[in-house]
Amino acid sequence: MQVTQALYVILLVLLAIAIVYAMILNYRLSVFQDTKREILKTVQNFRLIVEDAEHSLTQMQKNIDLTATQLQREMKKAVLLRDDLALLLDTARQGSSPRQETEDQPVFEPMARHTPEPAVDVYQSEAEKQLQDALKRLKRSA
Repeated sequence: MQVTQALYVILLVLLAIAIVYAMILNYRLSVFQDTKREILKTVQNFRLIVEDAEHSLTQMQKNIDLTATQLQREMKKAVLLRDDLALLLDTARQGSSPRQETEDQPVFEPMARHTPEPAVDVYQSEAEKQLQDALKRLKRSA
């Protein structure tokens, strides 16, 4: 009988250890599942952010292409205005007598070597100003 009771005590101790171990495992599994849910939410949010970023990049690429097209168009206009101004200046110099330039009369040279800065509105307005100044000088000299 004592052997049986000793076996029961050993069995109860092992059962108690198994119950405590099962409780610890249950706690760790619940923490793992909570962490898993948080990770899934984070991955879902990350996926949405990546989709938004891809959409934004696509929009930015479209805007860049549109801006590049507009900039090329404006650059062509600026080059044409610059060439017209150079032609007017050359025509005015050939038609007028050679004279000494003074400090009050600035010399306008064709801007063949000048590379304009990339500002669309500045190209057109600066070229127009130069053209208007050249036309005023032509009227005064004529």
